[in-house]
Amino acid sequence: LDIHQRRREAFLAIAAAEPERCIVVDASADPDTVENVVTAAVFAALETMTPAHRKQAPG
Repeated sequence: LDIHQRRREAFLAIAAAEPERCIVVDASADPDTVENVVTAAVFAALETMTPAHRKQAPG
């Protein structure tokens, strides 16, 4: 169990040092809330990686 705690602390340190690259999700919330937070974070990150001029062609 000690190794898991050290890993958690290491990941939290990375997230604190690089907030533009990492988010911390409270997984103790209900599953739907966790899913919504993760999905929103992924879409927000993907949006920043897509050039503004690049749009998906219509259907």
